[in-house]
Amino acid sequence: MQEFEAKESSNIKWARYFPDEQRLEVDFRSTITGMLTATYEYRNFSAMDWEDFQAAESKGKHFAYRIRYAKGADGALKYPYTRLK
Repeated sequence: MQEFEAKESSNIKWARYFPDEQRLEVDFRSTITGMLTATYEYRNFSAMDWEDFQAAESKGKHFAYRIRYAKGADGALKYPYTRLK
């Protein structure tokens, strides 16, 4: 597992990547209180996707525009997701 704390992000608290499972977990926080509000997992997340996410200047913008609603060639979600908590 690899992870980072997104200290500069107002809505992402932590991100964890599980390379063997190609799975990303993201802990979101309230923009008002900074407290954890939800954790989601995103599947089909490659090592290259993880590297791009880590390198992004703005983790929140990268997540919003390149992960959350990204579509594959077939029009389906590129990274199917599930709320964990």
